[in-house]
Amino acid sequence: MEIGGHYQAINLHKVYGLLILALAMLCQVIVARADTQTDPGINLALAPVYPQNQLMKNNIFDVHVVPRQRQKLTLKVINLANREQTIKVIPRTAYTNDAGIISLDRQRIPADKTLKQPFSHLVVEKSQRRKLTPRKVQYLTFTVKVPKRRFEGVVVGGFYVQVLAKKGHDRHKGITINNRFAYAMPVVLKEQQQTARPKLRLGSIKKPSKLRQKIVVKSVLHNLRPAIISGMKIDSTINRKKDGKKVGQTHVKNYEMAPNSNFSFTNHWQNKSILPGTYRLRIDAKAVNGRWHLERDFHITWRDSLGYYNQAHPSVKYILLGLLLLLLLLIIVLVYRRRQREQSGNRQG
Repeated sequence: MEIGGHYQAINLHKVYGLLILALAMLCQVIVARADTQTDPGINLALAPVYPQNQLMKNNIFDVHVVPRQRQKLTLKVINLANREQTIKVIPRTAYTNDAGIISLDRQRIPADKTLKQPFSHLVVEKSQRRKLTPRKVQYLTFTVKVPKRRFEGVVVGGFYVQVLAKKGHDRHKGITINNRFAYAMPVVLKEQQQTARPKLRLGSIKKPSKLRQKIVVKSVLHNLRPAIISGMKIDSTINRKKDGKKVGQTHVKNYEMAPNSNFSFTNHWQNKSILPGTYRLRIDAKAVNGRWHLERDFHITWRDSLGYYNQAHPSVKYILLGLLLLLLLLIIVLVYRRRQREQSGNRQG
């Protein structure tokens, strides 16, 4: 069962502004992470050169486009280091990682049948490599071919910028280190004034697995619409079907999802053991622009249960094998003694 709805009439322009702000924060977070990992000799700054059809000046490309348009997007890159650096810039499609964060760090993203316009497929140049002169500003331009047919909602992607290591590796006290750092510049393409509303669907439920010494059951959540989900709170419970006993509960907040994407949500199991049977997963999700109640039954077989224990406790299979051998030995001993008694009785007769 899936239920999707809204609390009240939503100011869509306000929602769109919040979502773009979330993407802008994503850009800053990625760059900040890269900076904190680098040594003082590696530094890079990115900025968009706003085109005339830029919607908001928010430190990302937020562009209004029309069908068949060839949109030029120019990236301003500054090498802040005192030495030459080589970068590789790759257009990528936004996806949702399993931590509930919109990301650009993967070339191959999880497949989703609802994704009709991947950003990386619209960019003519598949990558650009450039040597950056110290303390100099350089520009890289990419061409986006807007589809012939009008699209709904937003297309979200970005430019993933890798700072490549020099030939050979840095060596420090005999340790080989391969330095590679990454930055990102998000891109949002939009054709229509109205903002599409997201729709959440519960997909497949996976077999139990182990995460940080605890039992988890992962379920796939799909955002079926070309809209960003931001600030999402998720509450999930797992109940045993036969008696309604709660065996799992999870609460998270500040999750986000890229348009037309999916990710594996981690549902935590409360018990230390997992028994075969039928269970019911319930998920309540609440975001800035939607609210959903999702439910589905799933079945755990003996094979699933034993498979988990084999994964979580590899020694269990050896213990079981030992018990089986002892049982087999016991049967052999009992059969042998029975035959001995029968033979003894026959001789006495």
